Amino acid sequence: MNPSQIAQNYASHFRTLKAEWYCAEAQLRHEQLEAAAAAREELQRLTFEEIAALEERRDFWINVYNGAIIDLILTLAITAGVRRSVKEIGRFFEVKYLQIADVPLSFDDIEHGFLRANQRHPAGLLPPLTCRPHLKTWMVHCFDPRIHFALNCGGRSCPPIEIYTEAEIDCQLEQATAAFLNAEVQIDPQDSTIRANPILRWYRSDFAGLGGLEGLIRRYRSGELDERCWRFEWKEYDWSL
Repeated sequence: MNPSQIAQNYASHFRTLKAEWYCAEAQLRHEQLEAAAAAREELQRLTFEEIAALEERRDFWINVYNGAIIDLILTLAITAGVRRSVKEIGRFFEVKYLQIADVPLSFDDIEHGFLRANQRHPAGLLPPLTCRPHLKTWMVHCFDPRIHFALNCGGRSCPPIEIYTEAEIDCQLEQATAAFLNAEVQIDPQDSTIRANPILRWYRSDFAGLGGLEGLIRRYRSGELDERCWRFEWKEYDWSL
């Protein structure tokens, strides 16, 4: 398998484990855990050069991020009894949990370093790759703000986990963006209010190229958003697993 297929396999195995562990509340079978561990090891064995040679990196890093989130949550659920929220774990997104090509990576490295083209976290001071410039070789070639509607950070307010492919990534991101905005944005024309998931607030500046928040909503959400002064209200983010 090539690196993109390896990342798909990794995310697919752990998505299945999550469904069985959290939804069915079933004990995970030994063979399931072994297959998922093998998918993790295959991902870890990739070389620096194999990742750097990828022409399309969005699907690779989205699948790695989503798979690794579930991987760590299940590990902590089994070993430490964590069952409510990733907020139970200090610095969950900053700890360098995953290793690929002998490089330790955090979720922030993947999201803000590789997928957001080394932009700082909205609450951070420095871009994550500041002290590791050699890893910029792994960044996406062009930042795509639609990745925010594909990444699952372990909470119920996150976008659902899908398996992204190199061939279909643009179509899949279009669908993910439309689905998320239709589900997570409510418009009240009588009160001129837009009530939305706070992901839009946290990454407001990332959507400038899509016409800002109102332009983004007009483009992807069904139903017209007329030209007026709209007021945004933000939902509470549900971090529960």
